[in-house]
Amino acid sequence: MQDLGHRKPKLHIRNEQNDSGRVEKITHLIFSPQSVRNRRFRIPPRRKPNDNLLKNLTTMKKFLLSLVLGISALCASAVEPFIEFQPIQAGDYWTAFNFQGGFTAKVHPNIALGAGFGITERWNFDYAPLIPLFARLQFEGRIRSLYPFFSFDVGYEINTEHTDCGAVLVNPMVGLKFNRWYFGIGYLGHCWTPKHADSTSCFNMKIGYNF
Repeated sequence: MQDLGHRKPKLHIRNEQNDSGRVEKITHLIFSPQSVRNRRFRIPPRRKPNDNLLKNLTTMKKFLLSLVLGISALCASAVEPFIEFQPIQAGDYWTAFNFQGGFTAKVHPNIALGAGFGITERWNFDYAPLIPLFARLQFEGRIRSLYPFFSFDVGYEINTEHTDCGAVLVNPMVGLKFNRWYFGIGYLGHCWTPKHADSTSCFNMKIGYNF
């Protein structure tokens, strides 16, 4: 091996074309003008960023941004959790009661949107309970010292006894609010999902409380 002594190596970079016709950067270490060590270090070509990775990162950023904005909007709006008890669901030769809860959020001073779920059981407990899942649209007003409201629930009721037989439910209701308490009466209709099944309807009333 040649003694380099105090000679400082010099770096020389030039472009060369390989067998495939691709131009690569070739680096030479030059130790002296007369003696050149042909030690070559190939610099790999710069890789292009993965397009799929960039798309995934962009989608995730949009999702996180939408989630943050949604939570911020929800926190900024007047969100009111509620719990309700329906002591009477009477009609079509059966009577039942219901407990349910959820939340509503004001999207306008007089309009609120919400969602909830509950459990419905017959008073004689001869059938397995139903599990209603619903969305709610509610209009509220004020007439002097009275605060009337109209709510409209629509959703699906899961039958825990016959899982292949549920029901689409609609429940318009009118009532009055007293501070955080409210009372309402309405109509509850079921459209059972199997095509051969009939629809049923009943009268219902509820007592509720907003937290």
